[in-house]
Order: sequence, then structure tokens, then C-alpha cells
Amino acid sequence: MYPFHTRGWAILAGGCALSVLAVIVSYWWVGLLFVLLGVFGLWFHRNPSRTVPEYTAVVSPTDGTVRRVEECPDTGGSIVTVYLGLSDVHFIRSIRTGQIESVERYSGKNLPALFSMSEKNNRVTFTYESGDEVTMFTGVLARRLLPLIDTPMNLSKGSRIGLISFGSRVQFTLTTQSVDSIQVSEGDEVIAGETPILK
Repeated sequence: MYPFHTRGWAILAGGCALSVLAVIVSYWWVGLLFVLLGVFGLWFHRNPSRTVPEYTAVVSPTDGTVRRVEECPDTGGSIVTVYLGLSDVHFIRSIRTGQIESVERYSGKNLPALFSMSEKNNRVTFTYESGDEVTMFTGVLARRLLPLIDTPMNLSKGSRIGLISFGSRVQFTLTTQSVDSIQVSEGDEVIAGETPILK
């Protein structure tokens, strides 16, 4: 069985409590709906283990579909953007072994992740000592960004660093790796902590 984040258990408990109230007032079908929503909330916050490959220096920080691989205009490195669906695991993992120097939260909007203006959405950025970054974005449904670490902290590649509740996207920047060195392409499905990013 998958381990689950405590937020998932809280959603399940809330759904069951509302279900009992609905049944008491004779709306059994509403009670069933609350139970189903609670079960979905628990499943959504599942926290499976992953097998981290040793042969690559950088792994994907998230499950999802690669939407963009582009050059970073500031460093000449690479920016990779991954969109998460509701069926993806939403725990975010460290892309590499190293020290995360800071975790910064930026206030913004909650626009749909596919909109170009979603760059200005609420976000949390993890910055490594190397200058590499991993950023979690909110969306229409994804309103909770939960960092799971304190900084500074030395981490192994594939360690859990954050959680996005319900949808949205993750963007990561590799400051010294060119686009040609990136192993994934637009449309590829990736798995957090397992899919190698560098060739």
C-alpha cells in the first residue's frame, strides 16, 4: 500500500464527517458523494517510493508530461516545464544530489497552467547551491504549495522536497546544461525521481 500525506487523511476524514451529516438529514446520495471525494483526496496525496537511477546526475522532479524544453536566456542553460494531471503523483523531488540554499514563496495569480501568463502565478522556488532551480506553480485547482524541507539542506537525488495539492506544473532550470544535453523532449511522460534528464 502507498503511504499517504497527512493532508490526504485530513480530506478523507472531512469527507466522512460530512457524509455522516448528509445521511442524518436523509441525503444518502450526498453522503456517498462526500465519501468518494474523501477517498479521491486520500488517493491524490499518495506518496509512493521510487527507484532513483545512479547513472545520471539529474532526474525529473515530478510526474507529468513535458511541455517545453528551452534555453535559459540568462545563463545559456536549460529550462524544462512539466504539466501535472490529476492522476499524477504530486510529490516533488530533488533533481540532483546537493545543497538547497533557499526556498522562496512568490505571490501571484491562479491562472490555468496552460496560459502563458501563468508564469505570474503563486509559486515556490527551491534554489540549489549550484544555481539550479525547481519551481512549483499553482493553477486553477492547485492552490496549495507545500515545501517539505528547511534550508539550507543537503539532499540526495530523488529526495522529496515539496507537494502540490491538485494539478498545475513544475519548471526546473539547469544553469550549465545546454538544451542539447537534455534527454527528454516535448510530449514525453516523466516520473519523479526516476526519469533521467541528462544524456
